[in-house]
Amino acid sequence: MKVKVLMNDVIAIDGDSSVKEAAELMKENDIGCLLISVDDKIKGILTERDIAREIAEDVLYLDKNVSQIMNRGLITIDAEQDVSAAAKLMSSKNIKKLPVTVKGRIEGMITTTDLLNKAVQFRLFDSLD
Repeated sequence: MKVKVLMNDVIAIDGDSSVKEAAELMKENDIGCLLISVDDKIKGILTERDIAREIAEDVLYLDKNVSQIMNRGLITIDAEQDVSAAAKLMSSKNIKKLPVTVKGRIEGMITTTDLLNKAVQFRLFDSLD
């Protein structure tokens, strides 16, 4: 099965936006991460974990720009890759959210929850045979 079957829409926010704005956008859309855009190019990802880390280190200021705390090591996968490749990549890099590219452009996102749901679905159907 290809990654493109599981990918969800992705939301990006400008790198100059505040952490508070990012948190509000995550809450409004019931999502756990945002892609960060700088000069109309995706430069990083901001996750709930990034915000929690800043809070735990007592260095989070809600007016801080998201580009200051985003994860710059953006890891992606092509939509035509197999889901098993995505699972291996997420496991090896210890990430829960993986941007999906189509012709080099980020078009979606898959999560560990997406992978688990699909695995459970297949197991359920296998047990019905």
